[in-house]
Parts: sequence; C-alpha cells; structure tokens
Amino acid sequence: MRKATPDKNESRRQMGLLLDELKLTLAAEQQALMGRDADALEAAAARKLSLVTALEEATGNYCRAGGKLEQDELRELRRQAQACARANRANGGAIELNRNLVGRLLDTLRGAPRGPATYNANGRLQRGGAGRPVGHA
Repeated sequence: MRKATPDKNESRRQMGLLLDELKLTLAAEQQALMGRDADALEAAAARKLSLVTALEEATGNYCRAGGKLEQDELRELRRQAQACARANRANGGAIELNRNLVGRLLDTLRGAPRGPATYNANGRLQRGGAGRPVGHA
C-alpha cells in the first residue's frame, strides 16, 4: 500500500515549519558548543539530521504534488534556508576549532614537538610529528 502524499499547501507549510525548527536546533547546537555540553551537542546533531531528512521529504512531496512556489513564498523559504546555512557554517567552524584545540592538547600530552600550526588546503590543522602515545614514557 502506497503512503498518501500530502497536498502541496500542507507540504509548503511544513517546509516553513521545519526550517523554523531547524533554526532553533542550530541555536541549541551553538549553545551546546559554547557550554561544552557533549550530550546536548549530540542531541542537537541527531535532531538536525532528522529535520534535514524531513525537509527533503517535504520538498519531494511538494514537487510530486505539482507545487510551484510564488515569488514571495520562495523568497521567504530561501531566506529561512540561508539563515540556517549560515548558522550551520558558524557551528561547523566552532566544532572544527574545538577539534583542533583538542588535537593540539593531545599532541602536547604525547610529547609531540611544538611548532607553528599549519593548515592544509581544506583548512584543517596539519600536525607534525607523532610524538608518543599518551601514558607511555
């Protein structure tokens, strides 16, 4: 049995609601990053994945129902999506900074030689020298 496809008006409304919820989830993710709350960060990441999946489904339902957005509706959904993309990029940058910090701290614990941090073409920190495993003399 095939699942009934929601009508285009409901799908369009659902897209806006999902984008609103995604924006709130990204704000919660930012708070978790600032508070260094690993559990809240994990919950926000899981919710974000769920919302993106739901958005993809709502978009597909809208298209299958033959929906065509008016310019004002398209502009508003695009504005919401761009705000979410900016927040997600900022959160991703904060995650990468934290990842680099933890990596440098682990390098220090391992006794890796200290030198200037260098970045590869993807903006990721290149660590020089393997040092020694933590807990080994």
